[in-house]
Amino acid sequence: MNQSQGGPQKSFQERIQRINAQHEEEAPPQGASASRRKRAAPEDKPKLPVVPFLIAAVLAAACVLIGSILAFHMKAIPPNARNLFENSAAVLGPFGLAGLFLGVLMIGFGMRDKPHVLGIVVGAGVMYFAEPYLAYLLPDLWSGFYTPQHLENMLMRTGLVTPLGH
Repeated sequence: MNQSQGGPQKSFQERIQRINAQHEEEAPPQGASASRRKRAAPEDKPKLPVVPFLIAAVLAAACVLIGSILAFHMKAIPPNARNLFENSAAVLGPFGLAGLFLGVLMIGFGMRDKPHVLGIVVGAGVMYFAEPYLAYLLPDLWSGFYTPQHLENMLMRTGLVTPLGH
């Protein structure tokens, strides 16, 4: 057949030589020049995902605030006048509503990667602990959200206002 002339054997050897030549061209340089090239590449640095973190934190803080406000107003409605949504909101309370909103935020809007989840955790925690202090700093705005009695109780629980008003 053709093997006596070296046809298939010769083409096989040529392919091996071409592959070896490609590997030699693509091989990284050895020694100190290789480490210098690796350090000089600016695209190797990881970028900090600040914008997704901040967006998620602000949205989570808004969810916690909205959940708190809705739960407060659902308590004020008499039980016999409520519909299914109002009954569910009253049963869930502020933490349940905030958790429901945060679940929609994470799953519905696709905020399940690391920067978004960290932003959600930080934003929800900050709003939970900072709401009385924001109410103390912005009493006119918070008096629109809550009744004056509830606002005063919130401030007394944190120690910002004493029962005597000082």
